[in-house]
Amino acid sequence: MRGSCRGRCTLDDNCVSYNVGPPIKDQVLCQLSDSDHIQHPKDLETLEGFVYQNSENSCLNNPCPQNMTCLNGFMEKGYLCVCQFGYTGKKCKIVSCQLSDSDHVQHPDDLVTREGFMYQSSENLCSSNPCLHNTTCLNGYTEKGYLCLCQFGYTGKKCKIGTSCSDLLDSSEGNRAYSLKLGPASLPVYCHMSSLGACRGGGWTLVMKIDGTKRTFHYDSNYWSDKNSFNLPGGKTGFDSQETKLPTYWNTPFSKICLGMKVDHQLNFIVINREAESLYSLIADGNYRNTSLARDTWKALIGSQASLQFCCDIEGFNSDGGNAKTRIGIVCNECCNAGCGSHDSRIGFGGAGGMKDSHTCGNLAYWTPDNGDKNIKAMGYIFIHFGGAGVYDDNNSCGNVAVWNPDNGEKHIKAMGYIFVQEAESLYSLLADGKYRNTSLGRDTWKTLIGSQASLQLHCNMEGFNCDGIVTKTRIGIVSNEYLNFCDLCDSRIGFGGAGSYDDNNSCGNVAIMYPDNGDKYIKAMGYIFLLLSIHSDCPDADQCRTLEFRPGMVFAGKRLVNHRIRIIEVMEKRFCRALCFMEPDCVSINLDKRVDGSGNYKCELNNVTHEGHEHELREEENSFYHAAKSACVKNFCKNNATCQSGFNDKGYRCLCTAGFKGRHCDQEKYLAFLIQS
Repeated sequence: MRGSCRGRCTLDDNCVSYNVGPPIKDQVLCQLSDSDHIQHPKDLETLEGFVYQNSENSCLNNPCPQNMTCLNGFMEKGYLCVCQFGYTGKKCKIVSCQLSDSDHVQHPDDLVTREGFMYQSSENLCSSNPCLHNTTCLNGYTEKGYLCLCQFGYTGKKCKIGTSCSDLLDSSEGNRAYSLKLGPASLPVYCHMSSLGACRGGGWTLVMKIDGTKRTFHYDSNYWSDKNSFNLPGGKTGFDSQETKLPTYWNTPFSKICLGMKVDHQLNFIVINREAESLYSLIADGNYRNTSLARDTWKALIGSQASLQFCCDIEGFNSDGGNAKTRIGIVCNECCNAGCGSHDSRIGFGGAGGMKDSHTCGNLAYWTPDNGDKNIKAMGYIFIHFGGAGVYDDNNSCGNVAVWNPDNGEKHIKAMGYIFVQEAESLYSLLADGKYRNTSLGRDTWKTLIGSQASLQLHCNMEGFNCDGIVTKTRIGIVSNEYLNFCDLCDSRIGFGGAGSYDDNNSCGNVAIMYPDNGDKYIKAMGYIFLLLSIHSDCPDADQCRTLEFRPGMVFAGKRLVNHRIRIIEVMEKRFCRALCFMEPDCVSINLDKRVDGSGNYKCELNNVTHEGHEHELREEENSFYHAAKSACVKNFCKNNATCQSGFNDKGYRCLCTAGFKGRHCDQEKYLAFLIQS
C-alpha cells in the first residue's frame, strides 16, 4: 500500500513527501504534499494510523528565485525551476526577449501596454521603405544602414530592375529573356549568362541579330543611324534566324562587344574590348573608328573557309573601303605597294558594296584573296557586356621584335602581358633536352604578349618550346616565315630566349622582317615566366583568405567523381577550371571533359568533396580528367551539421555554422537572449 502512494508521488511534479493513512472502505488513504518536514518542521505532527515519508528534496536550498516554483527530482541537478512568464533558463534568471522585424513607427497601432514588459526600438532605416518592388529590408547592414534582399530580376542597393544582363548575372536562371529597364520602359531581352566562346564570361546582353541573306541591316540602312527598334519578339530568343534590333543599341553602355557568326550551323565568336556609351555612339554618325584585332581574328568569325585580300586592312566601326564596306568588321585590298585604291573583300556586319551588294553579314572576297573567292552569308549576333576586361588585354603586353616590312613599322616597346601555356613536371623537362614541343595557342595569342604593335610573318608558324626556324629561334614562343610552303628559314619571332640573324642580342620580345603582318619590328621586352600549381589570394581578413593546392599526385586521367557536383562551367583553357575551383569556396576538386565543344570550350565540373572517403564514386570515364586539391575537410572537424570549407585561414579550413551554434568548430550553443543578474 505504501508503495502505491510512493508511486503516485513520483508521478506528481509537485510532490516531495506523502502521508499514508488508515484504509477507508478498502481504499488506501494517500496524501501528497509539495513540501516536507525540513522546510516546515512545525507542521510534522503525530497522528494515529498515519505514516509519513519524504524523498530527497533538492528544492530545500531554494535554488529557484522568489516566486518561481521548484519541482523536485528533475534534471541532472535534481530539480526544475518553473519560470514565470517572461523568464527562462535553469534558474529563471534569463529574461525572455521577443524580437520583431518592425517597430512602432511602421505599426503604431500594434504598440500596446502589457504588465512586466518593456519595449525598446533601435534606429530603423527600413521605416522609410527604401527598398523597391516589395523587397525585404534588413536594418543595420551596409554603410547605408540597411540591406535590400532583391527578388529575382531586380538588382542594386535598392533592388531596381536591371539595365543590362550583367546586372542580373549573380541571380540569373540560365540563358533566356529577362526584363531590363531600357529608358522609360521595361523590355524582355535575351541574356546569355554562360560563356560565349572566345568572348568568355557571362552576362551578355543581346543588341542585334542580322541575317546576311537579307537587306534589313545593309550598310546604308537607317537602322544604323536611328533609334528605332526592329522585331522586338526576335530579341527574346538566342541563336536562331530571327533578325532584331533592340533598344540596347542606343540605351546600354558597355566595356566589351561579343561578335558571333553562324556558318553551316557552326558558331564562332570574337571579342572587342571597347568602352562606349552605346553601340549607337560608335556607328550612327558614320565616322570611322578603328580597332586592332588584326585580320586573323576577324577571319575566326568564319572559320577555316575565311578569305581576305592581303593588304590595306581597314578594321573597326564604319570601315569604308569604297567598293567594300561594313558597319562592324574589316575590309581589305590586294594592292600592297601601289596604294590601297578600292577594296574588294570584307568580313563583318552591315556589309555593302562589291560584286554582292545585298550580302549584309559574312565574308565576301574577290581579286586574289588569301583563301580563294568567297561569298559566305552568315547569321550574325551582336552582344555587349559591362564589366571587367577579359583574360587577355590588348593594352597588357610583354615584348615584340619584328623587321623586314612588318605591318606596323619598326618599334622599341616595353610592355606587359601574359598567356597560359602547358602543364609539366617542370619547365626544365620541357626545355633542357632541346627537343621541339608544340603548343596550339595560335599566332594571335602570342601577339597579345606585345599588344597592338606585334608583328609576325603570315605562314609556317612554329610555336611552343625550343622553336628553331634556323634563321630565328626561341626557347618559348613562336617563329614564322613569309612563304606558305617553305618553313626552313623563318625571319620573325615572339618569345623568350630568342636568337637569330636579325638582332641576335634580342633575347625576349618580338623581331620580325620580310613582309610580316604589321611591319618590321625590333621590340625588346622584359619577360616574366610564372608557374601555376598552388593558387592563393591576399586579403586583410585571415579567415577570408584561401590557399588551394592541387597536387600532381591527385590527378586521375580517365576518371570522374560523381554525385558531388556544385556547378558546370565552360572554360576556354583547361587550366582555368582549377582557377574557378579556387574562387568557389566549397570547391575542392574538378572534373574536366577533355573534348572540345562546338564553341571551342571544355566542360568544367566543380565538386564539393575529393575522392578521399568517396573512392567508390570515382568512376571510369574515358574522356574525363579528375584533379583533387589538398582538403583539410576530409577529417570533418566541423560539428552540428556545419559546412566545412577547405583552404581558409592558418588551419586550412573554416566552419560555417548552422543557426544556433558558434565557435571555430560550431560546437558551442548560441542563445539569442539577454542575461540579467538576479
